[in-house]
Amino acid sequence: MNAKRKLDALFNNERSRAFAGYSLASITALLQEMGNPHHALRSVHIAGTNGKGSTAHFLQQILRAAGFRVGLYTSPHLRSVNERIRIDDELIDDDAFDACAGELFSIIEKHTDIQPTWFDAITAIAFRYFHAKQVDYVVIEAGLGGRLDSTNVITPLAAIITSVDIDHTGVLGDTIEKIAGEKAGIIKKGVPVITAARDGALNVIRNIAHEQGARVFVYGEDFYARNCGIDANGYRRFDFAMRETFKARERNMENIPLAHHLPEQIINASMAITAALVFERETLSDDCIRDGIGKTAVPGRMEMLSNEPLVIFDPAHNVAAIEAVSAYLREKYAGMNKAVVLHCMADKDVDGIIAALQNALTETIFYVIQNDERAFVPQDRYRGMMKIFESEKELVETLRAFGSDVLIFFTGSFRIYGCALRIAKELMRDNGAF
Repeated sequence: MNAKRKLDALFNNERSRAFAGYSLASITALLQEMGNPHHALRSVHIAGTNGKGSTAHFLQQILRAAGFRVGLYTSPHLRSVNERIRIDDELIDDDAFDACAGELFSIIEKHTDIQPTWFDAITAIAFRYFHAKQVDYVVIEAGLGGRLDSTNVITPLAAIITSVDIDHTGVLGDTIEKIAGEKAGIIKKGVPVITAARDGALNVIRNIAHEQGARVFVYGEDFYARNCGIDANGYRRFDFAMRETFKARERNMENIPLAHHLPEQIINASMAITAALVFERETLSDDCIRDGIGKTAVPGRMEMLSNEPLVIFDPAHNVAAIEAVSAYLREKYAGMNKAVVLHCMADKDVDGIIAALQNALTETIFYVIQNDERAFVPQDRYRGMMKIFESEKELVETLRAFGSDVLIFFTGSFRIYGCALRIAKELMRDNGAF
């Protein structure tokens, strides 16, 4: 049995409707047997509801532009688990993955009391790999929440908490404040915190940071960004400012290029810039920051899969994220017909997501059922809100009827990415592009 098949035999909270093993006990014991490779890593830890993956990619590229060798750990993946672990944007290869996994399973077989989840195991593999490759920095995205997430065994140079919204309520709590408390669990003693949280969530983060003696840098108070619009080359531009604090000097930059058109990405980029300036300000030039932000491509985020017809994928899976992407698409493609293909996990606010899409974008929603234990399967009452498909072939035929003058938007989950790719290719073949 190869490494990935052995990993698939572990309990996987990303695939199961049940939720178990949400604890630091197994990952801590596992890493101890591995020699605690994470203790030697210079890391940045990122949690939040929306934007943490994008922020991680921005920060990685800023540090790379400054000449550092940077490991990046993100989740989930689109096609291959290797996507989660990369150095200087190169995915871990299968040989290195198998070697790290082999060490892990040797420990599990020897110490039967250590029973890691799938995510525990992948996290341990990432830490082992980064340590073996002697990277300068690692950027670590939390998987779920923060306080009990498998990644929360590190003591980082900085912690970033992006926006905080309602999501994963069955695990993290049913209020913004409870969820913020779980996210703020990544805050460590004396470690600076950078955040774009607001209102009640921000109050929780401030209180926990105060208890830990950690300085908080707040978007709109300690650092700022101004949207300058989209230039003739298709880049969104923004200005950035960071006021002087006891840990960092004032910094002002104008007209920073951003390849991502979604305005919310300006905030994510600003958090990445601020974090980098907090712990690496002496070596970071304005040119490094501009170059890093301008080069950042975030896989799967507002990704164009086809030009004719226009097919776009984004994994927005909560109401706040759906509202943001829908508002952008409504404005950007105001004159086009629109169709949404949706797929959600069962623990999501599906009614809220449908309402947000219909209010901001289109009434034309198609729900495609995928073979996934965690997937939401619509009951009869949803048939009045959207057309439900169990077959991708039938969905392709329905989408063909729109012709080429249409925006087809796939959203609701990372799990629909493969479906979106397959359908985009079918539609492109119709136009001779494949």
